[in-house]
Amino acid sequence: EDQSAPGGDADIYVRFGQKPTTDSYDFRPWLDGSNEEVRFTLEQATQVFVMVQGYESAAQESAAFKLSGRVE
Repeated sequence: EDQSAPGGDADIYVRFGQKPTTDSYDFRPWLDGSNEEVRFTLEQATQVFVMVQGYESAAQESAAFKLSGRVE
């Protein structure tokens, strides 16, 4: 759920049950830069799809992602 990169602007899109698009998603932080975080709590197990879209000069080789989750 955490994505951080040292430059550019990579945007995170999260959607439950289906792949997200830039127009259809459940969560998307509206932050400048590439240090973004999305947090949510699931009440039951479900598929979570994550898409990272390079908005501005986001270098693929400089990106780092940390995904974790739990059901409560």
